[in-house]
Amino acid sequence: MAGRFSRRLRAYAEAHGIPVQDCTANDEKWKIAQEHMSSHPVRTGLFMVLVSRAPAPVWEVKKARQGGHIATVARKDPWPYLKHYSFHSMRQSNRRVDRTDRNGVGG
Repeated sequence: MAGRFSRRLRAYAEAHGIPVQDCTANDEKWKIAQEHMSSHPVRTGLFMVLVSRAPAPVWEVKKARQGGHIATVARKDPWPYLKHYSFHSMRQSNRRVDRTDRNGVGG
């Protein structure tokens, strides 16, 4: 699923002229968005997507052989690196920038 999400997101962004920028986990996403806003015209709606990779907790669920119910749940150790997406959008009503983060997409 992770590769499919990334490909579809990048295809949608390319078709609509929305930049998708890869960055490190330590980058301050809001500063990158501010710099983009100062050098590019920004319209309402989604105007930028930032992608980084960082460790995150992932739960491994194993089902029982009979009955299909959950037998064990354990956190993977060490934490795997997942992609974290920061969606930056502009509100029409008050020209305010919103940031929505979506975490946990593997890859």
